[in-house]
Amino acid sequence: MNAKLLRLLPIPLLVLIACQSNDDESMRHPPADIVVSRSSTPFPDMFLEALPPISSLTREHFDKKYPELNAEQLNLKWNAAKSSPMMFTRSYINAWYDDLATLSKIGPVGPCFGDAHIDNFGFLWKGSWTFTYNDFDDVGRCPVIFDALRFFTTVSFALNDTFEVETIRNAYLGFLNGDSLSTHVSDSYKPKADDLNTLLLSKLVKGSKLVDKVADLPVTPTERKKIFEAITASLNRPSDLTLLDIKGIIKNSGGSAGHKRYDVLARKPNGELQLLELKESTAPASERGSWAVTDKISRLEFAKILWGKDIPWHMTFPVINSVPYQLRSKNKTGMNFDKMQAGEQILFFTEEAYAIAQVHKLSIRGTPEYGVWLAAYTPFMVERYTQIVKNAN
Repeated sequence: MNAKLLRLLPIPLLVLIACQSNDDESMRHPPADIVVSRSSTPFPDMFLEALPPISSLTREHFDKKYPELNAEQLNLKWNAAKSSPMMFTRSYINAWYDDLATLSKIGPVGPCFGDAHIDNFGFLWKGSWTFTYNDFDDVGRCPVIFDALRFFTTVSFALNDTFEVETIRNAYLGFLNGDSLSTHVSDSYKPKADDLNTLLLSKLVKGSKLVDKVADLPVTPTERKKIFEAITASLNRPSDLTLLDIKGIIKNSGGSAGHKRYDVLARKPNGELQLLELKESTAPASERGSWAVTDKISRLEFAKILWGKDIPWHMTFPVINSVPYQLRSKNKTGMNFDKMQAGEQILFFTEEAYAIAQVHKLSIRGTPEYGVWLAAYTPFMVERYTQIVKNAN
C-alpha cells in the first residue's frame, strides 16, 4: 500500500488478525491476539456460541433454505455456488442469516442492505451515472453488524490481504462517525450513457421488439397483459412510458437463481427506447430472524433512506400475482474488480463502505469495540465458507 493511497483513508485502528485452521473445533476459539469481551458487549461471541457446525453444512442443509426451487434449479444453484467461497457466500444468503439468527446477541437492529457484497454495487443510470448499491432483493431491517460482516467477508475474499481489509474496515468505522469520503474513484470509471444504451439496444432490440434468444422463457398473452398492468400501476407517471415488449430470462446462478426475470422494452414520450429489467423477489433474507417479527421496512422505504428524493423514475416495486418484483433500468453496469490492481480495488471497496456506512450510522457508531468484533469474525466467516466449499467439492 503506497503512502499516497493511505493519505486518502482515515487513520487505522490497529487490530492484528491471526490465521485460523480449517477444522470446526479451532474455529470455536479466538486467535490469541484478539480480545473479545464476553460480559457487557452487545456483540455476539461467535467463537463460543454454537453456530451449526461445518460438518452439518451439507448440500441438504442449503437446499432446505430455498423450498421454492425445483430439483433442477437447486442443482444448478449448487454447482455454480461451489466454484468458489465468494460465489458460495453470495449464493446462499438465506443460510447466512439463518445461521446468525441463532446467536443470543445480535447488536443494534436497523436498515440493512441485506446482501451487502462487493459485486452488488455498480453504475446505475438516474439521469446521470451514479455508483451505488443496485440489488434490493434482500434489503430490510436486520442486525447491522451482520450486514457489515457480510460485506467485509466478501472484501476479504477479493483482497486476501489482512492489512488492506483492515484499512477499509477502519475507513468504514470512521464513516460511521461522520468522516467524509475524500476520493470518489468511481468518477473516473463512469461509462458513456449513450454508448451503453446504444449497445444494449443493438443487441436486444429489433424495431420495437425484443430479439428472441434460445434461453427465453415463454410469456403468454395473459401474463404479458397482467405484467404490463402491474408495471404501469407502479409508475409515478404512467403516461411517461409505453410498454412494447417483454421476454423471460433464465437465471441459474447467484442468490437469484431460479427466480423469474424479464427484459421489458418501453418507449418514452420523446420516442426514446428504454430497456428495463423486471426481477422477481422473495421475502428479504435480512428479515428471516426474530428481529423482523414486528419491525420491517419496505424496499421503497429503504430506497428513500439510501437516495432520499433522488429515486430513479424507473425504480418501482410492482406486485404480480401476490409476488413482489423490482423494476429497474437495464442501462446499468457492474465492475470487474478481478481486472483491477489492488490499489484500485481498495479505493472502490472504500467507496462501497462509505455508502454502507451512510445507512448503518442510523443505528450504530464506529466504536473500537465494534472494530475489534469485525476484525475477529471476518476471518472466522472467511474460513467457515472456505471450508464449506472444500467439503462441497
